[in-house]
Amino acid sequence: ADRALFTRFLGLHAVNEDAGETAWQKRRLFVILHEFLEQASRATPTLVTIDDAQWMDPESFEVVQYLADNLSGSRVVLVLAARKDEIRSIRSANEVSIGPLAADETRELIFRVLPPGRSFPGRLIDEICRKSEGNPLFASDLVRSALDDSSAHELPGSVRQAVTARLAT
Repeated sequence: ADRALFTRFLGLHAVNEDAGETAWQKRRLFVILHEFLEQASRATPTLVTIDDAQWMDPESFEVVQYLADNLSGSRVVLVLAARKDEIRSIRSANEVSIGPLAADETRELIFRVLPPGRSFPGRLIDEICRKSEGNPLFASDLVRSALDDSSAHELPGSVRQAVTARLAT
């Protein structure tokens, strides 16, 4: 019965039910997820990560809030990564703000992304540090772009898309 309920909420089966029945089933789904994580964490500590949490729909946020409220004291850690000020607060949560990387941290990232035996001239490393402004995703993409013999003076397509989407909001 739990599996059938979970399958319905994943949208794999269309179900026509009244609002009261749907609310009860939603609550039951939350309990099923909670019980699953509790059981998994008895065997080993469990980490659940959600990246780009600012894009969560209200229902997903509701599940996360339920789990955050009910998993305290367990060996489960929920980690949500989101842009600053773009996610609603989660009760029972600790917030950690991560700012841009310092220049020396960006250089270390560059050296870690470079394949063994590859190197860049200092000028290119400085340029990647300047263009990425401490953003690890952009720095990694700029390194990959330079490795692909793309012009180091142009932003990689993935970076251009992310910046364009960000500026559009």
